[in-house]
Amino acid sequence: LYRPHWHKGVVGIVASKIVETRYRPTIILTKSGDHLGGSARSVIGFDVYNAIEACDAHILQFGGHKYAAGLTLDEAQLPHFRKAFEAYCAENVTAEMKTPELEYDAVASLDQFTDRFYAVLSQMEPHGEANQAPRFLIENLVDAGGSKAVGGEERHLRVVFQHPGSATTMTGIAFGQGTWARHLEAGGAVDIIASLEINEFRGQRNLQLMVEDIRSAQGKS
Repeated sequence: LYRPHWHKGVVGIVASKIVETRYRPTIILTKSGDHLGGSARSVIGFDVYNAIEACDAHILQFGGHKYAAGLTLDEAQLPHFRKAFEAYCAENVTAEMKTPELEYDAVASLDQFTDRFYAVLSQMEPHGEANQAPRFLIENLVDAGGSKAVGGEERHLRVVFQHPGSATTMTGIAFGQGTWARHLEAGGAVDIIASLEINEFRGQRNLQLMVEDIRSAQGKS
């Protein structure tokens, strides 16, 4: 991406944010004196330094490492550099590289999520970018009755989960995951990554799941 008015001091930050949200190798360029200057950031597994080096016929100078680099080029070379860089990415960025990896802190089951457990977690607050809420991998969950797509265009998912054969149930919300409603309604099992929060409604306080990602349960259809 290129805009002549972008401040050179923030292009690296912007590139990093785009990688976080779009999960694609990203280069942000701006006007720098008589040339264009910018920063590149990459996804796990893709060497953006090698990618830029493969396009060095269109670059004045560059430097960096596997996941971050800086570069300078003539403005007249921008369309040629863009074409070469995109061609290199199309050939070398795999589908796996374009899939973000979510980290989790522990594997858990629903019956572990008690009020006492949450009280212990609460001692780690306040949560923020430098101290994120603990994430849990919870495997082999099925609909306990009541899971459904909600919101505008049914984009989101309200869940009521349980483990097969267990009486413990737990509600939650999964933003942007409404397409999983049919899978759950058909009896499909899922694994999720989720954090915990307190839901307050009509004077009642209950633990609920904040679901960040869903996949078909491993070994399940």
